[in-house]
This record gives sequence, structure tokens and C-alpha cells, in this order.
Amino acid sequence: MTDTINGYELSTIIGWLNTDQTSAARLARNLYTGNQLVETKKYLDGAWGIEDWRARAYKPFCHNITQDIIDKSGLLFADGVPAISVAKPSGKVHARKSNDIFKFISYESLVEKFSHLDRHTRLLKSAGLVFGFDAEDNTIVMDVIHAGNSHIQYNFKAKPEILVRTISDARIEVTTVEKIYVIDTASHTPAVVSIEDNVFGIIPIAIFHDEFAPMVGGPYNRVDTGLVDFNLTLNKQFTELNYSLEWIQKPTLFISGSEGVPEGSIAGPNTIVLLEASSPGQNPSVEYKCPTVHVESVKAILDANIKQAASLYCVRIEDDNAVVTSGFSLVVKENKNMELRKRRQREFENGFKRAQTVIKTILAYVGFDLGDANLSITFPAPSLPINEMEQEQIWSIRIKEGRASIK
Repeated sequence: MTDTINGYELSTIIGWLNTDQTSAARLARNLYTGNQLVETKKYLDGAWGIEDWRARAYKPFCHNITQDIIDKSGLLFADGVPAISVAKPSGKVHARKSNDIFKFISYESLVEKFSHLDRHTRLLKSAGLVFGFDAEDNTIVMDVIHAGNSHIQYNFKAKPEILVRTISDARIEVTTVEKIYVIDTASHTPAVVSIEDNVFGIIPIAIFHDEFAPMVGGPYNRVDTGLVDFNLTLNKQFTELNYSLEWIQKPTLFISGSEGVPEGSIAGPNTIVLLEASSPGQNPSVEYKCPTVHVESVKAILDANIKQAASLYCVRIEDDNAVVTSGFSLVVKENKNMELRKRRQREFENGFKRAQTVIKTILAYVGFDLGDANLSITFPAPSLPINEMEQEQIWSIRIKEGRASIK
């Protein structure tokens, strides 16, 4: 149907979805969503892995530290869902339009997508939403886009001119200001299989950032691989530790003074190694051997590394016996995470302003014109857990001293 889109060859457009940033984002998302074993095996096979780990019967160990940290790292929906309304230029809520807008937007779907978006921006530093309209359900639809599933091409005015995103294993969608193309990538020669008009006349996307917008380049040029690299390294270290523990529990049996060494024998857990006699007539001997591993020391190092990695994401990891002894100390310890949430909330609100421009354009096309009114989003105040027993003691003292009443 066509060999180029906006002057770009189809092979070039497809190549935008196969960059180093794309691979890094997909790896991070795979680790976060629990596809740890596949990625850990790839890592063990690589240059920083374990030589011949399969032949030596290593069992890969996986711990999803990526999800553990991200889900505790200043997410915006941890204390409930935000309130969304339509506000007049004066700032007052427009009650009728606030109700009517949800005829076109599913509040549950909106909150669900925002929650997914929040995690992707924390994990990848930038992500976005792409919008459309379902004529059958008469509702705005949206999906999360990020460096692992999409690419945004900007013009010389720093305005988006093309959105390329993966819609299935063998198809991608290319949106321009005028048209929407679907490209089949299954064969060696990619081909455009459908073309539709872009009735909105815009690239219907809104980009959201984590704590701050990138200083240079587009939104997908800074996927943070630090936590991902740490997770894979940690999985390798736990794999080696577990192998050593198995070896301690099932030591290698060494038999000396035998006729020879069986071909292919490997020292390791639950194995037997036959050694030739060092001198004629040597009496056979049997001995169990295993590596000397200071498990507590190794565990202490791994725990320290985990705490350090978590600290970089403003996550506090305490030992089981660590107790926060007062509301004040709790606030002090959680302060970094609360400040992080404030920064992330400001960036989310900036992204929401970009999103509302797209939403208003789509709603105007379907006949619901917001005019000079704007969408408003209000987040619930972050809450902190409290020491309930201590609070009871404080109030008992206040009542006893006459500084408070039970009424």
C-alpha cells in the first residue's frame, strides 16, 4: 500500500522499536512483572554469569527485589485513588460537567491505567498514555506506553509527529497527525495492511515523568538500569550461595587408591570422585569434602547491598526486630519517601495537564465540549502507620493529667 510514512521507510520505523533503550525497558519490565527466571538464565549464560552452570547443576535462584522496591518507592496511589473533577476558570468545581464527563470516561479504568502508569514511570523514569475513542461503548480508551513498547518521533519544533507502538507480536501501529497505519512485521518484508484517518488531528499521547523531566532528548532516552543490574547480580549471588549450601549438605565423596577416575566426573554436591593411588599398594581411603562457606557473613553482605539499593529509591528496610518507637521517629524515617512522593506528585500533575489537552480534544470531537473548564485531579494526603499502643498510652496520660477528655 505504501513504502514510506511521513518520509520514513518502514524498516526505519520498525528499527525504532529495537534500540538499546527498548531492550533495557523490556528487561526492567520483565523483572518487575515476575518473569525473573528467564532473564536470570540469560544473565547466567552471559559474560557476567557462571561458567558451565547448567553442567554443574546450579539451580537459578530468583528474588524479585525490583518489585519489592518499586512498590514501596513513593507510589502515588498507595493511600487511595485521586478525585477527578471538572473545574471552572475560577477554580470552583463544575458539578454538572464533573458528573457528565464520566459518561465518556470509566473512572475505574482511569484509576487502573493511572496506577499502571505510576509504576512504569517509577521503574523506567518516563512513560505515557495513548488515547482513543471506542464508538461502540462511547468511551475514551487509553493504554500505557513506554520505551519497551513504543517510540515517539519529534519534529524540529519538538512536537510529536509520529507515534509507533507494538499492538501484537507481529504488528505495530503508526499514528501521524493525519493517518493511522498498521504494519505487519511477520514476514521478511514488512507491509502496511490498513490505513485509517486520524480524526482527532493530533498525536493523542501524554508523557509523564518520575521526579523530573529529562534534561535533554526525548522521554525515552534515560531508562535507569541500576536496579535491574542489581537484581540480576543479586540473583546470581543467591544462586551461588544456594549451590554452596547444597554442597555443604551433600558433600563430595573422594575415594583414593582406586583404579582410575571416571570420565566426566565433576566435583560438586552429591558426587563421587575416584582418585588414582599416589603410590603402589596405597590403601584406599574415603573422605567427604565440601567448601568452607561463612554463610552469615555472606548473608550480611547481601542484606547490606539490598538495603543500600533500597535506600537509593527512598525505601527503608528494617530488620524484623527493629521497632519504630514513636510517631516522631516514624515521620523522620519516612520523610525521604514522603518528599519523593511530593516530587512525583508534582510531575504527575504536570503530565495530567498534558493529558487533559488530549482528553478535551477527543471529547470535543464527540460533542462534549468542556470549553474553558479544565480537568482537576486531587490526590489524598499520604498517611503513615502509627504505633497504636503508644498512642493509647499518650492519650491515657493526657486524660489523667486533665489535658484531655474522653468525651
